[in-house]
Formats: sequence, structure tokens, C-alpha cells
Amino acid sequence: MEWNDSWRDKIPSDMLERLAECRNKATDVITMATEMHKCNPERTAEECFVRMFEWVTDWNNQLDVEEKIDSNWDWYLSRVK
Repeated sequence: MEWNDSWRDKIPSDMLERLAECRNKATDVITMATEMHKCNPERTAEECFVRMFEWVTDWNNQLDVEEKIDSNWDWYLSRVK
């Protein structure tokens, strides 16, 4: 199953700029995962959150975001609607 990446069109430009510059806030992951989930309703919220988390932390190497989210994983995940 392929991902629908049209969620990027729904993200505020300042947030996309932070993503491109590898300087996201931990709360950006919630917003981006939520939009990703809206565009991919066949995926679970957790799948979308994990994909966005991996994007920001593994692919963009934003370790400060990883630390914040890892320590409060359930809280962040619960906000993806």
C-alpha cells in the first residue's frame, strides 16, 4: 500500500521550512502526523506518527526532537487524530 503524501500541501509553510532545514519542534510531528493520517485514512494514527517520527529523527537526524518525544511517546501519539 502506497502512502498519499498530499498531506504536505496542508502543512503551514513555516513548518515545512523547519522540516527542510532539520529544525522541527516536537509538536510539529503531531501536526504533520495528523495531516498525514487524514490523507491516509487506511493507516492507523500510530503508523502515521511513527512514519513522521522516523522522518524527523532518523532521516533528518533531529535528536533533540527524538529525546522529547521518546520521553513522552504516549502523550504525543494520543494527540494524533
